[in-house]
Amino acid sequence: MLAAEVPMLDLINSMLAGARPFKDFGQAFSNYYLDQLPEAELPEDAYDFYSRIHENLEWTDQKPDAESPSYGWADRTELLAWLRTATLTSRGLIQCDAGRQLPKALGPARRSRLRS
Repeated sequence: MLAAEVPMLDLINSMLAGARPFKDFGQAFSNYYLDQLPEAELPEDAYDFYSRIHENLEWTDQKPDAESPSYGWADRTELLAWLRTATLTSRGLIQCDAGRQLPKALGPARRSRLRS
């Protein structure tokens, strides 16, 4: 794990442990991702993962209406479930566990927009 990842991992772990409120996590994570994360220093898979988290935060609403999920919106419960599927690999990078199904709103269609 690179030093640049430590703040990101600390934010994720503290939120999943219940030590940080969701709103604070979203603001702190996005601020670090946008302003401080050194993209050039990270392996592509690590940067892609943090990018997916940031994008999913942007598409998360506390209580989306019934139509919003069809446009890619998720609620906080779905995002938390998605983050909980993350595992630490032997390299120390968080990655989505490919063996688990992501909630529809956080699935491949949303990820593919990230790469375009």
